Amino acid sequence: MAASASAMEYRSRRSRILRRVLEYVNAGAWWAEKNGLLVFGKKEWVDACMGSAAAAQEISNDAIREAQAIRSKIIASRGRRAAAKRVTIGKLPPESTKAEVEQWLLGLAPEHRDEVTKYILESLSTSRIDPETGAAIKRDEDNLDAALASDMLDQLDRSVSATREYRVLRIKHASPWVQQYFEEAHRCYLHGFEVACAVLCRGLLEAVLIDLVDPTFRLSRTNGSQPSHLSCMIDAAKGRFLDERGVEAASLIRDCGNSAIHDLKKFRAEYVPRLGEIVDATRQILGALYR
Repeated sequence: MAASASAMEYRSRRSRILRRVLEYVNAGAWWAEKNGLLVFGKKEWVDACMGSAAAAQEISNDAIREAQAIRSKIIASRGRRAAAKRVTIGKLPPESTKAEVEQWLLGLAPEHRDEVTKYILESLSTSRIDPETGAAIKRDEDNLDAALASDMLDQLDRSVSATREYRVLRIKHASPWVQQYFEEAHRCYLHGFEVACAVLCRGLLEAVLIDLVDPTFRLSRTNGSQPSHLSCMIDAAKGRFLDERGVEAASLIRDCGNSAIHDLKKFRAEYVPRLGEIVDATRQILGALYR
């Protein structure tokens, strides 16, 4: 079904803001943060702006930072609960309660507590306007936007760190479906989709072995359902395409994917802690088979 016109037109407000900020960061612009303002540009412009901002603000910079952090937690919490109502059939995540907010406030320095409380109450109760379009922002959409944007940014450091450690693979002739499995398995791992990552690593291994060992599915026809087609291909690849270590790695990938599909409890206990190892094993097998 085609998306509705309103769905096509709506786009994350935070993505627009973050993309603009990213342009400045990528361009190497100088930046500074003070009294609730984040300013980008040439250093002299930033310094001048920060000087005037300091004079114009009554609330302290520390208090603003604390208030913004608390408000962000509240909005993201509401958004995660709103998202879960749409995509979860189990227990919903807890909602930020008044007691929790009060607990956050009690943790602040006494000299900041009153001004932070006032800032939070005003910002949560006031209807919000999109400065680009002038249109009122729907509260539910804004909460969802905040939660999803926050969760994606939380994954960024992990993704950068993990990707940086991967060596360059020089594979030129893999089939299109092998390429797609390879890329999506990495995306799932980098973004924390553990079950999907395990299933895709298994699918990738199967696609690679079909490509190289059994392109006509002969093994599948002659061996029936026991053992599995993948197990038969691993055995057939032994000594020809895979050495002993490769066979062990392939078996680990197979068993991890099978558990992700058929035994989630076992998968969480045994394979999730080793998921990085399993992705590495998948990469090594691919590099060995397509060298």
